[in-house]
Amino acid sequence: VGALIAAFRRWTPRRGFCALGSVKSNIGHASPAAGVAGLIKTALALEHGEIPPTLNCARPNPIIDFAGGPFYVATELRPWPATEGTPRRAGVSALGFGGTNAHVVTEEAPAQPGGSPGRPWHLVTLSARTPAALSAQAQRLARSLRDTPGVPLADVTHTLHVGRRQLRSRLAVVCRSAEDAAAALESLDPRRIMTGRAARERPVGFMFPGHGSQHLNMTRGLYEGEPFFRERVDACAERLAPLLGSDLRRILYPAPGEEEAAAAMLAQTRYVQPALFTVEYALGGLWMRWGLRPDGMIGYSIGEYAAACLAGIFDLPDALAVVVARADLAQQLPEGAMLAAALSEAELEPLLGSGLSLAAVSAPAHCIVAGLPGRIDTLRQELASRGVACKRLTLTRAFHSEMMDPLLARYREVIRGVRLHPPSLALVSGVTGTWLRPEEATDPEHWVRELRGTVRFSPGIAVLADDPRRVFLEVGPSNLLGALVRGHSAVAGDHVVVSSCRAPAEDVADGSALLAAAGKLWLAGCSIDWSGFYSGQRRRRVPLPTYPFERQRYWIEPAERSAESRSAESRPAGPILSASPQVEAAAPSAEAAVPSVPVPGRPRPRLATPYLAPASPVEQRVAAIWQELLGIGDVGVHDRLFELGGDSLVAVQLVSRVRDTLRVEVPLAAFLEMPTVHGLAIVVTGSMARQDGGTGLGEAPRFTEGPALPDPRP
Repeated sequence: VGALIAAFRRWTPRRGFCALGSVKSNIGHASPAAGVAGLIKTALALEHGEIPPTLNCARPNPIIDFAGGPFYVATELRPWPATEGTPRRAGVSALGFGGTNAHVVTEEAPAQPGGSPGRPWHLVTLSARTPAALSAQAQRLARSLRDTPGVPLADVTHTLHVGRRQLRSRLAVVCRSAEDAAAALESLDPRRIMTGRAARERPVGFMFPGHGSQHLNMTRGLYEGEPFFRERVDACAERLAPLLGSDLRRILYPAPGEEEAAAAMLAQTRYVQPALFTVEYALGGLWMRWGLRPDGMIGYSIGEYAAACLAGIFDLPDALAVVVARADLAQQLPEGAMLAAALSEAELEPLLGSGLSLAAVSAPAHCIVAGLPGRIDTLRQELASRGVACKRLTLTRAFHSEMMDPLLARYREVIRGVRLHPPSLALVSGVTGTWLRPEEATDPEHWVRELRGTVRFSPGIAVLADDPRRVFLEVGPSNLLGALVRGHSAVAGDHVVVSSCRAPAEDVADGSALLAAAGKLWLAGCSIDWSGFYSGQRRRRVPLPTYPFERQRYWIEPAERSAESRSAESRPAGPILSASPQVEAAAPSAEAAVPSVPVPGRPRPRLATPYLAPASPVEQRVAAIWQELLGIGDVGVHDRLFELGGDSLVAVQLVSRVRDTLRVEVPLAAFLEMPTVHGLAIVVTGSMARQDGGTGLGEAPRFTEGPALPDPRP
């Protein structure tokens, strides 16, 4: 102490301003650990802004001149006030019997700058080695969020993303606030919580939809909330302005009062195809920035141009010029029509005569015909008379048909006027349904055939599905391709299908839907580049609960123990998350009788929604109908029809089957608002109550009428 006083006296005459303490009074002799113990005590004092007391120091050593020196002994806990412009500092001395004399000067950390504004929605992710540990981790994080309400949720998710190991049992949930996240994690509600067991690194295939996936304000939330997406849309819109004579952004994202005019323009081929290209090009670039590099891509009609541009076949200016020319030429054609039919190519071909062309093979049992309006109406009537589900599409041009022939020469000149490059990323050709060779990509005739020929999307999906680890990611403004691929015969239970955006009729924010897609990809085992995900944001790591290790006892127990006590010890203490079906056996009853159903042809797909078995008799009967129509076993009550591979044609068949089997009317629009077994059971129960004049079940829920989801189309 005398040496410290002498050192301080060389620099200041002030007295009694510096507290003096000793860790020995707190914990006793620490021997070799005394120095680090003092450092820890000092760091804690700096962190909390408080000076801890030195215990049992009622009478200081009289040899020490405390009254005339700079030091005093803190005998009680006292605040350590901050001085403006001067950080808190403390010295730590360690002296050893062998002559060791070490001194460390510590200083409080500088104030962290305020975090930048984050996204309005947040992706919370957790992982563990077992489902039980994952559940425990969810509860711990929920408590932490409630105990530290001032911590930004964006910093919490950033810490989870970059500061935790990515183990195989995984959970993800999209939340708006810390309170919302805590409630979701506490409840583990399967309607919100996505769970899965991640495989090792999976290959990703990008799918780009075509004409028909557009809708007013598509991706508006992404334009407003994702700066990189907005930059790409702006770049396209500025280059397109002189070609279109309009600002594409006013068509995509109209101002209040301009929606009707924007919708009318978006219905025209001249504007909708450049709009789709722009959105898909920006969305594909955003996924790549987040670390998703596809090992294969496929485009549906105009979607093939977005894929080709991202693969480097077209430069962006050339791609935009080609897309506008393609759309302008098609706009000049006479009126045509297109029809979607639930038939295979082989079944449909004999029905096509002159004036009709096979425009697309969307799925093994889903094709599109294009041609003259009168011929299309005749075919529709014939198919309906045979009981074939079909639907005329809301298009006024017969794309990919013989009606395109007059355009081919002029389009050939357009393609010859741009430079074509070998692809830097692998593509599956929509013309051939096989991998696109470099010599094909650089041949103008390939792109001329693309305009006229049949879109062979279904064979292309089969090629991508050859890899059993494949993840299919729809990169477009709707979920049309996702529904087609989920029902594809080549897509098995281990494949994963994810759509980037919501369906037009879904009441879900664009940002929430995109983060949910990112969560599903992460659950499946895809790697996300979190530095790209948080690019442009200032985020910091914050203290969060540590891993809930599952401690087990391995003592040798006495031999005499009851079965009941053994069962009680082995039972988990709380709910355990599971992504696989767990159905308790039960004796059948007459009330819950379920129609006999053939053995399904394929297992339930890998879904982010945990399996929950049908419980009520109505749910069980509805689920049996779903299983029979979809050919899938173990349909859960919260599984969405479109995630199981259904589309609007399947929805029509399903509602018809329910009506015939259960003798109850079910409005299609009501079912499409909640396309799950649980939702359909609610509609059925309400309809039964109305037909019976009231059965004590209460008033049936009312559903607002809404448009059915559109069919995929070129």
